[in-house]
Amino acid sequence: MKWGQLFFVFRVSLTPVVAATLSKKGFKIKIEKGAGSEAKFRDNDYAASGASIVDRNSVFDSGI
Repeated sequence: MKWGQLFFVFRVSLTPVVAATLSKKGFKIKIEKGAGSEAKFRDNDYAASGASIVDRNSVFDSGI
């Protein structure tokens, strides 16, 4: 299953820790570049958790 997170407003529903947990369970995580910036989560934090940092259009390919 795929999970996508857009940069929308100033909050994210997925932290890097949760992204790591979901990645280990087989989810393919896509995070829009800069999505966690207002919550002080860096793109590098998400990438280290197994998520892919992508552009907005790529996030829309996700099932969730």
